[in-house]
Amino acid sequence: MLRERPEVPIGSGRETHRTRCPLRASKHAVDAQRDALLVARRYREAIDSYRRALILAPSNIQHALPLAYTYVGEPEKAIAYADMAMQLSPLPTQEPALYIAEAIAFMSVSCQDETGAR
Repeated sequence: MLRERPEVPIGSGRETHRTRCPLRASKHAVDAQRDALLVARRYREAIDSYRRALILAPSNIQHALPLAYTYVGEPEKAIAYADMAMQLSPLPTQEPALYIAEAIAFMSVSCQDETGAR
């Protein structure tokens, strides 16, 4: 029989969402916290966090940054960041996610153009 692990609210310290095991302040843990902001629809906070990360690693633009910009209604910035990320990305494995993020931003621009919203 499987035992359930206790749930911990995201952002309650350096703990994962599933266990009470503390995480080292690793790059993966920090990335997960940023992604959690995006999933929680706290887009502006996610954008701020991703942009702070760019100061430390300018060539490592996460695909979620363009997504967050699209979700707050700034698809032009999303497209610019996705393009920049594809040019600078040291990891070709990130490219599919960046293409998807850029496609979503282009769709958003197209929808805005059709409705006349800006």
